[in-house]
Amino acid sequence: MGEREKAAIPSDLFDWEAYKNLLDRDGVTKFHLCGNYGDPIYYKHLLRLCEYIKTKPESEITIHTNGSYKTNEFWGELATILQPEDTLVFSIDGTLSNSVIYRKGADPKSIQSGIQAVVGAPNRPQLKWKHLVFSYNIDTIEEAIDQAISLGFDQIEFQQPHYRNDTSLGVDWEVDDIANRIEYKFAWVTDFKNQVQIIMSDEGENEKWITLPLDYLRNVTVSSIFPKCMNQTFLPFVELDGTFVPCCWMSTSAFKIGKLKEFYGEDYAKLNLKNNSVDDIMQQWNKIIATWKTDTPLYNCVEACGTNKEDKLGK
Repeated sequence: MGEREKAAIPSDLFDWEAYKNLLDRDGVTKFHLCGNYGDPIYYKHLLRLCEYIKTKPESEITIHTNGSYKTNEFWGELATILQPEDTLVFSIDGTLSNSVIYRKGADPKSIQSGIQAVVGAPNRPQLKWKHLVFSYNIDTIEEAIDQAISLGFDQIEFQQPHYRNDTSLGVDWEVDDIANRIEYKFAWVTDFKNQVQIIMSDEGENEKWITLPLDYLRNVTVSSIFPKCMNQTFLPFVELDGTFVPCCWMSTSAFKIGKLKEFYGEDYAKLNLKNNSVDDIMQQWNKIIATWKTDTPLYNCVEACGTNKEDKLGK
C-alpha cells in the first residue's frame, strides 16, 4: 500500500529455506524484513521464518508493516515468537484515521486491533510507529503522538518520504517544524537528514542495524557519494528471486530505478544466493564499490547516497 503501484506477485515466491546459507552464517544476527516489494505480514511462511531465525543466539528481527487485515490470532502468535529485543514497525502516516490518504486501502480498525493484540502479549516485541510527514498530516502530529502513547507504542519516528512525485501531498518541511510541536517531557529528538525520532522513554539509544561484516568498506574514500552501507545505516538486501545486494536501493524488481542488471551483464547471476556463496557474492560487490571513486558511480548508489544528485543523475 502507499502511493506506488506494484504488480501483484505470488505470496509464496520467496522460498526462505533456499537462503539458509545466509541465515545460518556466523555473525548474521539481525534481520530486517522491510517489505520492499510488499508487506511481510502477508508472506504465508512468515511465522516459520521468524521461528527459525529466533533459534539463532542473539538474533534480532525488525518487521515493517502497514498492519491491515490480519487476525488477532496471527498477531498474537507473531508476538509470542518475537521477543523484547525484536521490533514491529507500523507504517501509519498520520493518525489512524487520516493515514489512509496516503496508505490507500489501509484498514484502521484492523490495524488498531492488531496493535492491541501485540501489546497484550507477554514478552512482546518493541513497537515503533513510523510516520511519513505530508501537508495533510503535519497538523495532526500531536494527535498521532497521543494515539501512539495510548496504544502502547515505544517509539514514533517522523520522516520525509523518499519519493516526492505527488506534490499535492506536500513533502517539504524542516526538522524544526516537527521538533517545535513536541512538548512531551519524556521525548528527545535526533536530527539526521530530516529524520526525527522521538523515544517514548528515558532509556535506550538508537541502534544501527548490522547484518553482515562490512568492515572492508570502511577504508573506501569517496567524494561524490556517502555510501550508507559504510556505516551500516543501510542493510544488505535479498531480492525475491534470491539476488543479494548491498542495500534495498539496488532492488530491480520494486523500484524500476535499478540499472544493476545492465551494470553486471552476464555476471548478474553471480549475485544470487541460490547458486553462490555469500562470500563470493560479496566479492562481486567490489565492482559496485569501484564506481564510487569515478565520476559516474552506479546510478542506484547516487540515488540513495549522492552528495550531489543533480550533477550525477544525468550522466
